[in-house]
Amino acid sequence: MVLGYLVGKWLVDNDQQVRTICLEVGLQNGTLALLVTVTILESSTMSIGPSVYSLLMFATASLFTMLVLRKDKSVSGKAATS
Repeated sequence: MVLGYLVGKWLVDNDQQVRTICLEVGLQNGTLALLVTVTILESSTMSIGPSVYSLLMFATASLFTMLVLRKDKSVSGKAATS
């Protein structure tokens, strides 16, 4: 997800689009890896890595979303007092 955020920040000026790219890249890659290992490769052993990543992915995506929402609240609070 960090790489998706950095590449999005490099390519796009809009912060909302950068956040969307970050989440989409991180979430879709985990699901795609599980799909490939279970259906195409038919290897339950190879699906262990994507499964662990998927668990961590939801935790990091939730943390990222909470941080972004907290940042947005602080920015909107400062704009309202100005």
